[in-house]
Amino acid sequence: MRVEVIPGAVASTGAPSISVSLATPAVVAKGEIKGFLDRLTGTYDALQLAIIKDAWWTLKNAGMLEATQSDMILMPMVNQADSLLNWVNNGLTPTLTGGAWAGGKLSLDGIDDYLSLFNPSSGTRAWALASDHIGIDIRTIAQENPAGSADGNIPLQRSVLGVGTTSGGNLYYIPYNGSSTPAGSAGMRNNAASTASVTSGSSAARAVDTLFNRIDASSVEAIFEGTLRQTVSQTAAAVPTNTIQIGRNGSEYSKLTIGAVTAGAKLSTAQKAARLRVIQNMRKKFEV
Repeated sequence: MRVEVIPGAVASTGAPSISVSLATPAVVAKGEIKGFLDRLTGTYDALQLAIIKDAWWTLKNAGMLEATQSDMILMPMVNQADSLLNWVNNGLTPTLTGGAWAGGKLSLDGIDDYLSLFNPSSGTRAWALASDHIGIDIRTIAQENPAGSADGNIPLQRSVLGVGTTSGGNLYYIPYNGSSTPAGSAGMRNNAASTASVTSGSSAARAVDTLFNRIDASSVEAIFEGTLRQTVSQTAAAVPTNTIQIGRNGSEYSKLTIGAVTAGAKLSTAQKAARLRVIQNMRKKFEV
């Protein structure tokens, strides 16, 4: 049906009304990406801007920029402020304590160097009890033996990857054994603190995107650089009640250098692929 709009024309009495909206999804999205680019503080050349725009549209088309899907998406950029800019327009902002962002990577190697993301149980969050993911593009990791632990064993109330909530509350930990496969009980563990320990490997330095994606109430995928390494049997017992932190909030956490970070609801197959593509492209362009 062809609809023609004639300026000044008035419909006759009783004629059906037709609502015409000029704000198409494409127009709205263009306004959104302009708003995102306007928030950047760094200087970008044409190729860098093209990479950023492609990344934004890839995430947008995958539904990952919606506040109902993601809570936080951070990408390596030309400066610290832009690298800590949340691509999800939901009002959440990460906080960096110590640490140093250089060359598109965040170095968290001091005793109290850590990145605070958000509290999954506070406010309206995409993160839910049986639907959650966290992904960290790890550039290097230096595994250590915490005080009070047996050689090669890491207490689960500490995180081998330096990912967790503050002590005394529910924890979010990712044990890691220095190889391509996570430790036996790795994955998303949303429950109270545990003093049990898992065997872990020797010191290691890795550059790999690490994604833990809950696929149902009792199973978590452990994915390294897009390859499924293990499906972990891990029941979602509770939503973490403290702020998720990445880094060294205490000497027991591992030294890390990281790039991108994503967190929120569980990811579909298409979303996992879109996320990895964006991270790999941003990593190549912005890491030094």
